[in-house]
Amino acid sequence: MNETYQSQSSLLIDEPPMLMLPSLAKVLKSADKAIIVQQIHYWLQIKRKAKDTRSFKEGRWWVYNSFREWHKQFIWISERTIQRHFKDLVAQGIIIVGNFNNQNYDRTNWYTLSYERLNELTMTDCRDHYDRSSYPPRQVDVMDNDKLSGVSRQVVRGITTSCQGYYDRLS
Repeated sequence: MNETYQSQSSLLIDEPPMLMLPSLAKVLKSADKAIIVQQIHYWLQIKRKAKDTRSFKEGRWWVYNSFREWHKQFIWISERTIQRHFKDLVAQGIIIVGNFNNQNYDRTNWYTLSYERLNELTMTDCRDHYDRSSYPPRQVDVMDNDKLSGVSRQVVRGITTSCQGYYDRLS
């Protein structure tokens, strides 16, 4: 095959990407907060799959990091902004903070997620979406899906999927 090679950009994905659902960003009203929550979830799953008993406290999996260490994962967000995002997510009840350090002087925080609170926010978002709708929740999905662009079709499918439980209760 005669292929012309063009140099690659260092800004394109050659490293593992951080992913988050746009619907999570919508519920949290911030893509950065959504990525933070998703990254905490990622690390909690790593701990759970590894059966890291040191990270299992009070019936939950926990991950610990200083804000400096979190900043290494979210290099585009300033350390101060990361602190503000964490504070806001804690205030919303999404992130739970604990201290399970062996040494009293160690103030490194441990973090876990309140999946219950995330589910509540999802259901509130669904309820708000449907309450503001002047049409049945499935109308776009059924009638106009063939007219939507690929991106819009994905958004509608995401809303329909994430709100399915709420929709079922309305029916």
